[in-house]
Amino acid sequence: MATKTITAVASALMLVAACAGGAHAGHGGNGFGGAPLGGFLLECYNINSGAKSGTVLELNDQFTNPTQYTVGTAQLLCTPADADVLGGPFTVFPNQTALEDADHIVCYQAQAAQAIESGIVVDLQDPLSPGNTQRVKVASTRYVCVQAIKTCVSGCPVTGQ
Repeated sequence: MATKTITAVASALMLVAACAGGAHAGHGGNGFGGAPLGGFLLECYNINSGAKSGTVLELNDQFTNPTQYTVGTAQLLCTPADADVLGGPFTVFPNQTALEDADHIVCYQAQAAQAIESGIVVDLQDPLSPGNTQRVKVASTRYVCVQAIKTCVSGCPVTGQ
């Protein structure tokens, strides 16, 4: 179940990234979120009390054949973010072509030095929410998601991608 949730979230994030990436590129800050070749960065939070959609979709991607899904409960809320690298490995995409080839998203668990305030509640509007609106509580679990270039090594059921 978690794998299907992450797969569905990653697909949705690609749509968000396609729309928000250009707008966010000039966001500012010294982090790679504002760098021209750094790509985009999303910070994602688990949410509580998300709406149950019930929408039925047929999803077709490079890892599966067309499959029908009933969309369940909203799980994550992602927001564009800037970042400054303070330590550890980090490699900027070498050029604009490589950045354009980064058509996937990979998410990492992120541990903050301090917990997020537990009282954050937001209203969301999205096309899968019943009535197009839902109110959710932002939880403390965080993920950092960045653009990625994927090369299939084995087992990909749809060839050529």
